[in-house]
Amino acid sequence: MNCTIPLIACYWKRVAFCTWCISFVLAIGLCALADFGGPPWIFILCGLWLCSFGLPTTLSLLSVAALWENPPWLPTLPTFAVYAAIISFAVQTMSVLIVIRFLSHSGINEPNAPPVC
Repeated sequence: MNCTIPLIACYWKRVAFCTWCISFVLAIGLCALADFGGPPWIFILCGLWLCSFGLPTTLSLLSVAALWENPPWLPTLPTFAVYAAIISFAVQTMSVLIVIRFLSHSGINEPNAPPVC
């Protein structure tokens, strides 16, 4: 495969899905681990991921949690989990696409090379 832009653009769906999965599992795992008192180094390492590659997922999860008002006819936890997963995946995918667009137009490519894979 001849790819003239960074490799992230060729596999953007996989990158978006993998970064979302890692971020979603880390955020949920850290919340559960915080209840039981985990070692500090785990929070530091996972926090570095969540504040860098997982920042869109982290911010969307925090926003959904802050704005969540559950209607009385819906079960609380399953509905919240579904909404949080859908919104965080959408935000993570949009941010990956924005990064790809920025990288493809920032002069990283070879001169005179078209920005397609």
